[in-house]
Amino acid sequence: MSRILGQCLGLMAGQRWKFLKGIAAPPFMHPTAVRSIGRIQEHVRAHFHDLEHNGNLRDGRIHPVQDLKMLPFFIVAEANYGSLTADMKSELDALAPARENLMKFVLFGGLARFNISRFFPTEANRQLQRFRSQWRAFNRAAYERAREKHPSAMVVQMYDAVHKGTLTEEQVAQTMDETLYANLDVTTGGLSWNLVFLAANPACQARLHEEISALTTAEEEGYISRNGTFLAACVLESSRLRPALPFTIPQSAPTERVVDGYRIPAGTNYVVDTWGLNVRDEFWAPDNNTYRPERFLNSSNTDLRYHFWRFGFGPRQCIGRYTADVVIRAILLHLVKHYELQMLEGGNWTQDPECWITHPDLQARAAEHHHYDVQRFPLEPVRYTYPEASAALSVTHRIMERSCTQCHQRKVRCSKTLPCSACVRLGAACRYPTTDANAHRPRRVQKITITDRIAQLERSLAVLTNSTGASQGPDNPNVRVTSAALLPEPPHSPNRRQELLVPDGASTRYINETFLSQILDKEKALYKVIGTPRETDEINGGLRPEGILASSRHPANWGNELDLSRWQSAQLWQIYRNNVDPVVKILHLPTVEPLVYSTMNGEGSDDCRALLFAIYFAAVTSLAEVDAANLLGRDRRSSLLDFQARFEKVMVDAAFLDAPSMLSLQALAIYIVRLPFPITGRPN
Repeated sequence: MSRILGQCLGLMAGQRWKFLKGIAAPPFMHPTAVRSIGRIQEHVRAHFHDLEHNGNLRDGRIHPVQDLKMLPFFIVAEANYGSLTADMKSELDALAPARENLMKFVLFGGLARFNISRFFPTEANRQLQRFRSQWRAFNRAAYERAREKHPSAMVVQMYDAVHKGTLTEEQVAQTMDETLYANLDVTTGGLSWNLVFLAANPACQARLHEEISALTTAEEEGYISRNGTFLAACVLESSRLRPALPFTIPQSAPTERVVDGYRIPAGTNYVVDTWGLNVRDEFWAPDNNTYRPERFLNSSNTDLRYHFWRFGFGPRQCIGRYTADVVIRAILLHLVKHYELQMLEGGNWTQDPECWITHPDLQARAAEHHHYDVQRFPLEPVRYTYPEASAALSVTHRIMERSCTQCHQRKVRCSKTLPCSACVRLGAACRYPTTDANAHRPRRVQKITITDRIAQLERSLAVLTNSTGASQGPDNPNVRVTSAALLPEPPHSPNRRQELLVPDGASTRYINETFLSQILDKEKALYKVIGTPRETDEINGGLRPEGILASSRHPANWGNELDLSRWQSAQLWQIYRNNVDPVVKILHLPTVEPLVYSTMNGEGSDDCRALLFAIYFAAVTSLAEVDAANLLGRDRRSSLLDFQARFEKVMVDAAFLDAPSMLSLQALAIYIVRLPFPITGRPN
């Protein structure tokens, strides 16, 4: 055990623990976890889409452990390393079985439990040596990649500390192992039992489904982050009845303590009986062993602090607790929203005997719900019968009668599931039109036949011909002819251009502009009768980029080189990703991120520089005055005006109106979206 996790963060103490926690904790703190909900939901949708096409969900079944355990794993891996390539995912996936086998040697005892075993040529030592070599190689390669693309990633901070001599590479490797492979079992255990309890308690599942169905897509992120929901209560109740460990890892207090009259010397190890605290304690009586999530809806944090164990106690609590909660809630929200979980007949509530964490070893049926518009069609009470202790989960897909709104607008085939496969690939919100017949717009009745249309065009030509003849007559040089039946005379306004002056030889004639637009809408070929061919040299003025973007609020030093360190640039990019991108959703981050970092290094075209300045500008608009000053070393207003001026100048230099590119249009969209927010005042 000491050679696998003996030097990881969770088993450190004193100043070393404080230092390493300062590096490892920020990616998993509560604000970061809440900001990442949108990204986590994208992972969840993609994972279930894959299960539906390549996994057990094709057959309407789901294994709570085997089908879901790699989903939270890769979500946490992104927090450690930044975005993952397909090769990185494959390598991490391939290392997982080897890491699981090592823990089996620890749990099953024998020679591997003793320190002297490292001197013997055992199978455990061979597997450990192979895993450590592959794991170090992976982390080194991930560090080199993240240093260029994700300089704020945890692996970069840790290896920088190794190069400075404040950490060892073994401490880094074991801590990264702890956050991924060790916590893979813990998170999977906390997630998987939720599926089992919901499948075995259909009344609770129905209530949770009703609560989730009442949410709009925009409300889901806030719902996931809140603690007072029925979803949060279900997660806590599952953790109460099936704690991850029967006993906690031994801990000791650094000073002498007196507890209930007993003196406990400093350094005394103690463990907590989690089953005794979570289940058998009289605080949970009289239904200690009953799955009843409602008990957590009215419980105070003070009561739970002394009667409920989940992530530990005090400052040594698991640093990933906020991320774990968000991940579990996001998965359950998607699962309960789209599927009905049922226990398979003939199975038992069995546990995996080879796992050091309490894991269920069973399958369940997952059947897709029918689509409900909760506001118009409240859920009717559902009658359930409890099956005997049984096993697997089955899934039934919702089949819709119509295409979703996204597929209808894009004119593509819709799979008519919720969400549909096209929306999953796009990462878009999948919404179906309401089934209320009154909400549909009545179909227009087309009464105009071909004959009517020809007659209407002939009348228009006659009016135009009469107008031409009247304007050329010697007695009526300025007569304007319109048809009262076809076009009423609009009221005169001095600020409104209402007529078109058309040259005709030595004379001129007027044609009502509104009437002309009607003619041109009916048949484009009719403009030849007017005799005004379009000539490009008659265009006066035109649009120039200076007139659209030029701002009068340029700071005095805006023409100088930008004084930003690479660290400041990387921080602004991360702030944009966390604060702005979840709202505007303009950029495809995996594609744009390499361009952003290369442009920070002085490479890239004017379009890339324009995009970078737009990102800087948008990021600063989301910061408070104090945060902007701490990051950039100057006040928020000066930074915004500087980035604004640089963006506008680069866009003009790039001639974005004459030769627009995707990058320049994206930059302009980001700039325009954030421009309405005030230069001074509260962040947005």
